[in-house]
Amino acid sequence: MVGPAFLALLAFLMSSCDSPAGEPADTVTRTVTVSPSAAEPSESTSTALPSELVGTWQSVDQGSAEDLIEIHADGSFLRAMLLMQQRPSGVFSFSIGTSGQVVVEGSTLRLVPTSGTESMSDPDAPSDSYSDRPLDDLTPTGYQWSVSDGSLWLDGQYGLVEFRPAAAP
Repeated sequence: MVGPAFLALLAFLMSSCDSPAGEPADTVTRTVTVSPSAAEPSESTSTALPSELVGTWQSVDQGSAEDLIEIHADGSFLRAMLLMQQRPSGVFSFSIGTSGQVVVEGSTLRLVPTSGTESMSDPDAPSDSYSDRPLDDLTPTGYQWSVSDGSLWLDGQYGLVEFRPAAAP
C-alpha cells in the first residue's frame, strides 16, 4: 500500500520535473493519477503499448527503498524512487523523480527519461543536502518484463523486482 508520505513525495518530485518544451509537468492528484505527459512520443513508440503495463506500479520487498512507476496508455511515464534510512542523527533520504517515454519491443521495456530531479537530505551532513537538483544523467534503463498473477516483473541491472498495482490512499 502506498503511504501518504510517499504519495506526497511523488507529487512533489513530479511537479518539479519539466517537460522537454520547458512547460511544467502535469500535476499529480491525490489519487496518483495524472494527465498524459507533455513529452512528444518518439518514432520508436509508434506501436501500441501493451494494455497490461498501463497503471501505477509499486515495488515490493525493496527494504528501505520504494519505486513507484506510473505508465500511461500514450507511452509516457512518471517514476519516483525513494531511499530512506534511519540514523541516530535523523532520517537520511535520497529521491529521484523522472518523466519520459516507455519503449516496448517484445519482452524488452525501456524507460527513456526526458527530465528529472533528485533530492538528498543527510542529517549527518546538512550542508551537503539539496532539493530538486536537475538530473545530469538521463540514460534510459532497460528491463525484461512480464506480467503474472497481477504483478509486473522487471528484470534489469539490479535483478528481478516485483511491482504490484499501487493502492490509492
